[in-house]
Amino acid sequence: MNTISARLLSVTQETPTVKRFVFAIEGQPYTFLPGQWLDLYAKIEGKQQVGGYSITSAPQPINEQIELAIKASANHPVTRYLHEKAQVGEVFQISEGQGECVYQKEMGKQVVLIAGGIGITPLMSIFRTIRDQISETHAALIYSSASVDEFAFADEIRDSAEKFTHLLSIFTCTDLEADIPAWIHFQERIDGFFLKTLKLPADALYFLCGPSLMLREIEEILLQMGVNPSHIRYEKW
Repeated sequence: MNTISARLLSVTQETPTVKRFVFAIEGQPYTFLPGQWLDLYAKIEGKQQVGGYSITSAPQPINEQIELAIKASANHPVTRYLHEKAQVGEVFQISEGQGECVYQKEMGKQVVLIAGGIGITPLMSIFRTIRDQISETHAALIYSSASVDEFAFADEIRDSAEKFTHLLSIFTCTDLEADIPAWIHFQERIDGFFLKTLKLPADALYFLCGPSLMLREIEEILLQMGVNPSHIRYEKW
């Protein structure tokens, strides 16, 4: 696979366990679609290692920069290197965008994004794309986290939903013991009762990303709600 050089521009602590990494694309045009992921190659102790990460930025006519949001992992060598040792100015190799779980405006004008934990990352690219480029599409983002302080992009999501009438955000925390702030709407799991309470449109296009068990459960619930199987999208790893 051909790769492209990407120079690390900045690293920002997004949550206690998630960092944002912004890269400058060097040497040639870079293409991807909202919802895609890439392979990132790093030389660690003299050995080439690879990690796959969802792209959180929205595609632009010319993609001069891309953003990744990566959750810390002591067991994944590339992730651990990025979190602990990567330096601003360092050059990595990346693949072009990969994966078929993507959104394009001709696919439909009602979109529901359901994220669990770090599963927000590919859905953030779709959310930003609809916000900035496709105002005729209505998008609802339902975001679940096990911890109040692990909602990545929370401020941006909330501000966007307040500013743009075609966007809606719903946050739920599954920690039943937590003291939750007012901007978190619910304190429960995303289950059948929860989704039916929201009265979501059966004819919308649904994008899911999160733990595999969560995806299977939500897919089954959506099917029971009458959603067409072809309207339920998620990466099957």
